[in-house]
Amino acid sequence: MKVPPKVREVFEALLEIALRVVEGRAYRVRPDTVCFHGVQELLAAHLRIGRTTLWRYLGKLKTLGVIDKCQHKGTSRGVTRNTGTLFKVATRSNLRVKLLAEELRYAYRDLDADREVGRTAFAFLKQSEKHSVSRVKIQDLAGWALGKNIVQPAVLVPDRSMSASEVVDALPQLLYTPPAKRVQLIGSMASVLSVALRDQHSRGFYILVLEKAVKAEFQGLRMLSRVQCVLRLLVVAARQDEWRDLKRPGAMVVRKLGADLDILRAC
Repeated sequence: MKVPPKVREVFEALLEIALRVVEGRAYRVRPDTVCFHGVQELLAAHLRIGRTTLWRYLGKLKTLGVIDKCQHKGTSRGVTRNTGTLFKVATRSNLRVKLLAEELRYAYRDLDADREVGRTAFAFLKQSEKHSVSRVKIQDLAGWALGKNIVQPAVLVPDRSMSASEVVDALPQLLYTPPAKRVQLIGSMASVLSVALRDQHSRGFYILVLEKAVKAEFQGLRMLSRVQCVLRLLVVAARQDEWRDLKRPGAMVVRKLGADLDILRAC
């Protein structure tokens, strides 16, 4: 059966990941099949194709028998969730691949621990976008399969060294900061902002806005950049003393965010 070039490209990527996994696991002999955990969104980003297209190509490869795949389940905070996709790839020809029950039962990820350290596909894709990385690399996919954290940790800036401008510039780091540390960082950022804007009594408001903006980003809404833009304008205005008589800068934040604030409140 003739395999379309695009479908073959998907298989070649999976085979490359499988061979890198063999090397990373230090197998003495290359096995006929390799099972590994992956994320289809990352694979699609690497191949520069849509997720629906990838799903269709993977289905063709599964029909051919050169791979098998299945959604993998795990538990997070007592709730069963998808952890990603379990792939099994043939490393030699004339072989039909089938995932085994014990392979599906294995806990490839600790979702709660991964979330704490920021090891999520969402965080990696956002980080790639932030640094203008045009393509997810094959070594990233292999690193994920080997259980490595391919997301670079955020650099937490001590609050005493932050200026208001530095806080605004550092807002995207909130997306890559583990949840437990994110709370502390948001509090520090809100303190610096409230002092710089001469609005100390509104510190709680800035905490709420930042928390909601991060939550919106995790829901797929691009709100953190909007908040960043508004705060940058206000910080510059405050530095130049353009509104020395304004008693409630927080009210200006509300006005400039407009309808976006309603979206944040709903998150």
